[in-house]
Order: sequence, then structure tokens, then C-alpha cells
Amino acid sequence: MFEQTIELDADFADGYAGLSWVYSVWIWLGYSKSPREDAEKAFGLAQRAVEVNPAFGWSHTALAAGYLVRQQPDQAISVAERAVQIQPSDVDARVYLGYFLTWAGRPEESIETLQKALRLNPPGLGARHPTFLGLAYFTARRYEEAITTLEKLDGSFSPFLVSLAVITAAYTKVGREEEAKASAQRLVEVFPNFSVSSWGDALPYKNSQDSKHLLDALREAGLPE
Repeated sequence: MFEQTIELDADFADGYAGLSWVYSVWIWLGYSKSPREDAEKAFGLAQRAVEVNPAFGWSHTALAAGYLVRQQPDQAISVAERAVQIQPSDVDARVYLGYFLTWAGRPEESIETLQKALRLNPPGLGARHPTFLGLAYFTARRYEEAITTLEKLDGSFSPFLVSLAVITAAYTKVGREEEAKASAQRLVEVFPNFSVSSWGDALPYKNSQDSKHLLDALREAGLPE
């Protein structure tokens, strides 16, 4: 549909931003068979979206995601902050800025940003908010808060790879072995091709110790290497 949008109007930024976003999310969810190739597609399309309409906030959010899937989290934050400046009341812009801050090794700032997004939209932000907040808590080594946050998903949404991986790792870190094993089993059932090493290669953490911290917990939970 986004490709058709671009064909209909080559000067409509949302067509490029939307298609870029599809490629980025495809990578995040673990479905891309060619992550590097899809990352370049996401980045190029988002660049085009910004060229077409630099005043459209979502173009910048898509470009920030493009930087993230290219494993350039600092650049992602800079561009995501621009999206918030353009549309300060856009909840999505703030949610994804919070997500990018975690990968850049700034989880406490991520938590603050995500909590502000929730205040802007008190009814809730779907599965993204607990997923991103749980990741931030885990990265900040606040395991119990990560678990409490991620348990709120409780089957209400289709599981993200990130949410299942992080809650598995958090259970492991606090010694809740049975829950960790059950969560790991569910992860493998939902994502049968998952492996710690291949997923680790795609993690956009700026700090290698943050990546190692998460991956070691997944290995301890018994997930396939």
C-alpha cells in the first residue's frame, strides 16, 4: 500500500516514511531475512521522506529508526529529538525517542521520556509502551520493574520479540528460573528461528556491555545459541 502511495504521489512524504517504517519494524520483529539490506532500504526511504517534507515530524522519526537499524543510535536520537521539536504533542515521537535512548545507553532518560509520553496519553499506548519501558528498566538493571511492566502485556497483544526476550532475561536475573524457562519456551514457539547469536548481531546497543548483559541472561535461560 505504501508503494502504491508513492506511485500515486511522489511528493507525499508519508508514503516514503511509511514504507521505511515497515522495513525497520520488520527487522525489529525478527522477520527480516536480509536485515542489512532492509536497513539500507529503510534508511534511504526515510531520507527521501525528509527531503520531500522536512516539516513532517514522522519523516524524522522514520529516519531515526533507519539510523537505529543501521546500528547508529546516537544519530537516531539526534533525529528523533528533531521529530519531537517539530511535533511536541506527538505521543509516538516521544515513545520512539525513549526507545532509541535505551539503545544508546541512556535508559534512565528513556524511562523519563516514556513516562512523559504516557502522561500525554493516559488511556495507554498499546504494547509499545510496556515493551520499550521494560527494555529501559532492564538496561538500567532495574529487573523487578522490568518484570512488572512487561507482565502487564499478559497476552493482550501479539508478543514482540523484544518483550519476550527482555522478560526472559529479567526473570533469569532475579532467580525466577521456572518463569524464565516458560518465557524462553514461549519465545521459541513464537519465533522458531530465534538464536541468541543471530539476534545479538542485530542488537543496536551502543555499549557492548549492555548487549552482553542481555544476551548472557538469555543463554542462562537456555535459549538456543
